[in-house]
Amino acid sequence: MAQTPLEKKLTLQLLLATSFLAALLLFASQIVFWPISLHAPALKAVASPSHLQSYLNCCVILLLLMFFLTVRYLLIKSTKPLFALIAHAESLHTKTGSDRLFPASDSPEISSLGSSFNNLISQLDMQRKETEKLKVRYRAMTESDVSRQACIDQLRLQNDYLQSLHETALGLSGIHDLQSLLSAIIDRATNLMHTQHGFIFLLNDAKTEMEIRVTRGYFETFEHHPLKRGEDIAGHVWEQATVCVTPDYHQWSNGTYHSHHNTLKATIGVPLTSDGDVIGVIGLSSAVDNEHFDDIKIKMMQQFAELASLALDNARLYDSAKKEFIEHTRVDEQFRKLSLAVMQSPLSIIITDSQGNIEFANPYAVQLSGYNSEELMGKNPRIFKSDLTSRAKYKTLWDTILAGGEWRGELQNRKKNGQLYWERVFISPVRDNNGVITHFITIKEDISDFKIMENQLRHTQKLESIGQLASGIAHDFNNILTAIIGYGNLLLMKSPSQDPARSTAEQILAAAERGASITQKLLTFTRNQASNPVKIDLNAVILHVEKILHSLIGDNSNLVVKLSKQAVSVMADSVQMEQVLINLATNVRDAMPGGCTMTISTERVVLDTEFTSSHGIGPKGCYALLTVSDTGHGMDDDTIKRIFEPFYSTKETGKGTGLGLSIVYGIIKKHNGHIICKSKPDKGTVFYIYLPLEEEFTSISSPIPTALPDTSMRNTILLGNSDKESNSYTKRFLEEFGYSVIEAEDSGMVLEVYKKYCNSICLVILDGIISGCKGIKTFREIKSIVPVTRILLCGDPHDSTTKQLQSLFSSVHFISKPFPPKELLMKVREVVKDAP
Repeated sequence: MAQTPLEKKLTLQLLLATSFLAALLLFASQIVFWPISLHAPALKAVASPSHLQSYLNCCVILLLLMFFLTVRYLLIKSTKPLFALIAHAESLHTKTGSDRLFPASDSPEISSLGSSFNNLISQLDMQRKETEKLKVRYRAMTESDVSRQACIDQLRLQNDYLQSLHETALGLSGIHDLQSLLSAIIDRATNLMHTQHGFIFLLNDAKTEMEIRVTRGYFETFEHHPLKRGEDIAGHVWEQATVCVTPDYHQWSNGTYHSHHNTLKATIGVPLTSDGDVIGVIGLSSAVDNEHFDDIKIKMMQQFAELASLALDNARLYDSAKKEFIEHTRVDEQFRKLSLAVMQSPLSIIITDSQGNIEFANPYAVQLSGYNSEELMGKNPRIFKSDLTSRAKYKTLWDTILAGGEWRGELQNRKKNGQLYWERVFISPVRDNNGVITHFITIKEDISDFKIMENQLRHTQKLESIGQLASGIAHDFNNILTAIIGYGNLLLMKSPSQDPARSTAEQILAAAERGASITQKLLTFTRNQASNPVKIDLNAVILHVEKILHSLIGDNSNLVVKLSKQAVSVMADSVQMEQVLINLATNVRDAMPGGCTMTISTERVVLDTEFTSSHGIGPKGCYALLTVSDTGHGMDDDTIKRIFEPFYSTKETGKGTGLGLSIVYGIIKKHNGHIICKSKPDKGTVFYIYLPLEEEFTSISSPIPTALPDTSMRNTILLGNSDKESNSYTKRFLEEFGYSVIEAEDSGMVLEVYKKYCNSICLVILDGIISGCKGIKTFREIKSIVPVTRILLCGDPHDSTTKQLQSLFSSVHFISKPFPPKELLMKVREVVKDAP
């Protein structure tokens, strides 16, 4: 077998290496043999040195030859597959098909090298095929310069489209506002297709029509309206859910903008989708002739629409997330406000489970009940029960709320410390999404003060009714007293000084005057307003009611009066001052039914600034001090703090109204005074009443004039009075002094008589009852006849009609009933004398 050049080269290199090794061994043998020949004479006897050296050289050569043959054999054996692979590669160009692959070898190294060689052959084959394709394409491209340029333009256009799509994907992904995104989409679409005319329709919320959302170019000048399925480009795309292209929109039969413009040519509509459903349409138009939307542009617009659809979904999701976030923020804010409102509410708010166990109580509920939150949690609201509410009411409550209704009502409950209080309660069920009652919410308002005011109003209404009744009785009583006093005075005037009947008449007049005083006090009390205060002496007031106070406190109690030697003058209403003393005495009697000692004293004191400031009395200076004390069982500090509250009472239910001391407090405050209570259990009680001191003193009642009127005047008086006895007495008395009197029993008769005798009547005397019926109308008609007519009213000075008439007519005068005859005569004389 002929050797290959590579084998020849390896053989030559092996010969050179063997020759070099032979020379080296020969030289080494000379070096080794020379010392031996010098030091071994015995060898010389066997053979000569030259023969030994020749023998040694032969052995070396033989060894070298064997080495050369052995190495050459091994080398040929090991390199034979490699040489076969090289030979296969060199003859590769003459082979085809599977012959080009190198067969498997026993050697692992050669086998691996052969596998790599085969892979390389396969890659080269593939590249060759691609190269052939490229050659064919290149040959086609280079056949014509026009075709080559068109191909270059097409590649550039595709590159531009891809770049635009990439920028679109990046640009649209960052826009979350829907309208801004739509504007960006149409702008990028028109730029991508190199046109200026476009629009975007979106499906409305009802998904019944397409509505225009953004326009560009000619479409901005068109009048748009919502489109239904199949109408125009957008409706057609919506109906078919696919791209719609027309080469000339003006010639397209389904167009709706023909009447507006005829310049639109090639037009395309591409669907915008979400989850496979059409949600909108992108439309583009060209105004250039012979320009059309080819397959590449259509494909690019479809890809663009996909990106735009993703951006719209993203914007919608963002908008939805934003709205949801805003809604959550709003709900959180509402929840925060609601939480603050519940926690800071001035109403008790309690939430229980369906069994009535408390799960929540706001701070006011905790504060009002006196229980802390830990004590209330898990408890039933029955811990508030006071046993003063009927079981039937509670049964109605539970039946109502368990049936799903709302319950409203008032309950009297009990605090942790045992104190009772009233609540207005509203209870409503709370249901879950399935309508099942899971909780109950209770809203409660503390109406204890309202109940106090309600009781106060009820008592006030009772007092008002009593006052109206007392006022009517007092008026009738005054008419009777007027007749008694009048006839008594007539009897006294007719009786000689030594006549025993004169003493009887005086006793009758004294009793009548006491009755008149009592009537006046009753009227003052029932009017619920202070009389005009005058300067009075407190000592005189106390002496005036001393007997009444003795009878009030009873025989088993003692009354001690210690009055100042000096007059203790104050500006006050004597009747109300008496009321203060009577109320305090009544309080002592009710508090100590077993008896005690009550002491009343007066004195003049000077208060400094320190005392008045610490007690809140007023400015420093001189004060009248009225002290009322008792030796009863006294009061603790908690009771003292509340004794002046309306309707507060320590007495048993049904005994007393709780108004006595509150009235005392009110009267003293109206008189610019101050009251202080000091008491200790089992050590009695003392009330200190301070009133501003007045230096000058005026008696309680004004003296009755004793001078008789001038009887030389003879005039006619019209007397209008519904009470016959009082009318008869007054007529008789006035006639005794020379007046001519004409009677009238009602306002109608008054007007009738006055119209008949108006020229001779100089004075009209009217009773309060007659003036009160149609008083103002009667007065106006009298004044319309004779404007200067003088009118004298008899009755209550605090009557509303009396005050109104006096404010309207300056010629109206007044005299209070019951009146002594001499006072009537003086008043008549005064009014008639002033008449023009």
